[in-house]
Amino acid sequence: MKTNLRTICLTLLITFFVQPAASQGTMVDQYRQMGGVAALAEMCLNQKRIESQLFKSVGMSVYNNPGMGRTLFQLMAFYFEGYQTAKEKRVVWNGTQQKYNNKRFSCKSQSDLSIIKKFEAQMFGKLAAK
Repeated sequence: MKTNLRTICLTLLITFFVQPAASQGTMVDQYRQMGGVAALAEMCLNQKRIESQLFKSVGMSVYNNPGMGRTLFQLMAFYFEGYQTAKEKRVVWNGTQQKYNNKRFSCKSQSDLSIIKKFEAQMFGKLAAK
């Protein structure tokens, strides 16, 4: 059980937070993952930092480069897909495996809360840095 949890955590960590140039997942994967983490952070931590920062970043990107509007709109659809799936099933997209993970996150589990906090902080940090 501990080995499986460590494997899942390591896989999610690598999948979520590797820079896009070296990412094992596409931008679609990254937006699905971001939606899932945002939903879990909202449900378990009462935080909407990822979503707020993402919307600001997307808005500025469209403002500065209107030609990117359609692409960002399409990527946001994947964000909302990941968000909705996480809200309903408490799972997150795994770009490496090209499916949602089997492990359901629980807001009552201290280890899950720790993972969610870590993912949320790292994802927010990457968004805020851009």
